[in-house]
Amino acid sequence: MSRVDVLADDRGLQGCFKVANIQQEWAQDFITKHKLVTLDDYIYSVAHDTWEKGVETLVSQVPTLRDNMIALARFRSAFDIGREALRQAAAPATKSADLDEPLPEATMKSLNQDWARRYNLQLDPSLEPCEALRSRLYREFRKGQLTVIEARKVKSVITVAQPKTQGSVTLGDNLHLEFEKEEGILIKSCVEYYLQMRVLAHALAWAGNYQVDYEGGRHWMMDLSTVLGYVDVALRNSIEFAGGSMLWLQRNDVLTRGKLATYVNRGMPGSVAMKQALHETHFEWRSPLAAPLVVSSGSGSPGTTKRKQESSPLPVGEAPTKRPRTLKADRWATVSMIKGGKRLCKPYNDGRGCSNSQCDQMHACDVKLPNGKPCLCATPGDPCLEIAAALPATPVGRALQRPVDRASADRLRAAKPVAWRGLGDLPQFTWAKPLVGSWLVIDLWAGFSGLCVALLAMGVRFHAVAAENDIFPAQVAEQIMLQVVAVDAVETVTGTMFRPFLQRRQVRGIILGGGSPCQGNSILNTGRKGLADTRSQQPQELVRIRQELQDLPECATLEIVTFLENVASMPREVMDQYTAWMGFPPILIDAGACGWVQRRRLLWLGQGRCGVSPRCTGTDPPELRWKGPKPIPAKVHFDQSFGPLFDAAEVVKAAGQGAMHPFTREFWHPSDRVKLVPPEAAARFYQDERRFPPSAYTAESLLWRKDEWRQPGPEERAQMMGFPAQCGGASPTPKQYAWQRFPPADDCGTFLPASRCVEYEGTATVV
Repeated sequence: MSRVDVLADDRGLQGCFKVANIQQEWAQDFITKHKLVTLDDYIYSVAHDTWEKGVETLVSQVPTLRDNMIALARFRSAFDIGREALRQAAAPATKSADLDEPLPEATMKSLNQDWARRYNLQLDPSLEPCEALRSRLYREFRKGQLTVIEARKVKSVITVAQPKTQGSVTLGDNLHLEFEKEEGILIKSCVEYYLQMRVLAHALAWAGNYQVDYEGGRHWMMDLSTVLGYVDVALRNSIEFAGGSMLWLQRNDVLTRGKLATYVNRGMPGSVAMKQALHETHFEWRSPLAAPLVVSSGSGSPGTTKRKQESSPLPVGEAPTKRPRTLKADRWATVSMIKGGKRLCKPYNDGRGCSNSQCDQMHACDVKLPNGKPCLCATPGDPCLEIAAALPATPVGRALQRPVDRASADRLRAAKPVAWRGLGDLPQFTWAKPLVGSWLVIDLWAGFSGLCVALLAMGVRFHAVAAENDIFPAQVAEQIMLQVVAVDAVETVTGTMFRPFLQRRQVRGIILGGGSPCQGNSILNTGRKGLADTRSQQPQELVRIRQELQDLPECATLEIVTFLENVASMPREVMDQYTAWMGFPPILIDAGACGWVQRRRLLWLGQGRCGVSPRCTGTDPPELRWKGPKPIPAKVHFDQSFGPLFDAAEVVKAAGQGAMHPFTREFWHPSDRVKLVPPEAAARFYQDERRFPPSAYTAESLLWRKDEWRQPGPEERAQMMGFPAQCGGASPTPKQYAWQRFPPADDCGTFLPASRCVEYEGTATVV
């Protein structure tokens, strides 16, 4: 029955006739006589309890088939096949359908014939898409659910024929876990990316080789000239405007195909949608690269030359010296050891490959970035060098500090109220009572200013200053909220800088606070130092700014609401010290109670030296927990049909049990916590090159599509933390580097639904 494609235009009518070996002229006469259009017309034209007699009646009504017993037998066979195909199609699926499963034999044969009839083109095996890719795109076109496939996952016939590599993980003395690695294609240059685009273009044209009705006309779902024209223009623009940058080409290609998928899913033919997508991305395809991707060997810039190249040519007749290192040019500086004494494997990086199965050195990229830090990505190659050239030569995560002078105070004095300028709508919370009046917000350790996003979602009118020393989330904040006045560090914020603003504007009060650095306090850091870590001393800056504001005569009648947030796993002495500094005890908030991801935080919240609930007693902080009927947010969009294994509503009922592991940055993690997770999570941890903590690879902390898993992307993380998707993906940083440099949404401000409880003067107010 699987040989009948019920997704075809005729619902598999011709397929049934072919499977039953009905001659073409018999089928044509039968269809013309009874005016059949789809398989449903044939099957439901007769009563099912007497279907054999009904088929005989239909056949006898065709003059050319009357008294033809062979034709009658074959039409009965076609009826039986078609009825079973429709029954299976209408039955509820016992498992999620695999889009990569090969199409039915009859459908594949028919589509190949249509391709040969229209184009008469034989593709090179290296450019011919594999059967799984063609089947996926055909089903997506037919269902109107086109997705954006990564270029590294686009496979040709040659690629599929190559043997897969085997992986092995040692779990104990005599226990080994062996698995087959599903590796993507390593793309190291613009031309290699272009060839992947060609393979995908052929697959799109093959799958969309049929016509559909749209706005009163007939259009091809996708035609070869349109999609190949796009691929050729993409390559030409990458050479002309970006110097052959693979990252630039990848970014614009994903953007364009994303818009293509959006319009196809809205019912637009692919050939029309491609032209519309190119029209909307016209400026992106012609925007030059911000920084050169290749540094000239004669530039003389410090930190970019590992060994000066010989200026004199080789003597005549002398062969050039053999250079085994081919992956990275010698003009790129490298490192041999990272902080902590862990050495980087050189054979792994220079193209030879590490053949030592017992190698204890780190298999990660050794390119030295201009800011002095190693790249440490899992796949060293040309993309790493492009990233290194595109990054500013400043310390990692630090922007060049500028003093908060008269000019900064004047910018705040002239600033307008903050407004949302990002893509999409802000979340709405009807149960939250907004703050009344106009406010001044001082967002410390702001990240992408999550506090300001929360206030905008509540409909609060305010002016804002954001202090953040990481340039990448600060750039996101600048894109989504233009009116926020940015400063480089919390240390540069003083009370006097707000006097010009307070003398000009009338505000009800000031909201001051943020989430201070937690690396020195978190239990995930096995070497945490607590108060001995300078980062753990940062809350003193908040107390200093609060005191300076209270000393201003302009603040004598203003309400000054302060809050501090940090990890709940901090040592007891750190919590006691923070309580002494703030003047009131904390409360406990766990984002897992909202249904999606765990995030246990202590929140010191109050006005002056009066906390949110001074009547609370006991050794442990009181807990504030969401107990609504739905998770927050109620729905999250996951890319490419992936999704979590749990139901967020059930997690809310279970008070946060079963939510995802807390989000962290991507970097090479040590294996000291592997013993705390199940064996399958440990295997995924090593398979994914140890990018996240071992506990982040448990089944409930991953996104799944059948047996395929992955970590949530930056935009998906932002949504699960209650922020719009753009808060996690608006950075102009290259995509590969954004995973490493961009902190998770909970470190870029505060968790949006959980940062809403300020209780003062008997009035519950949402912040």
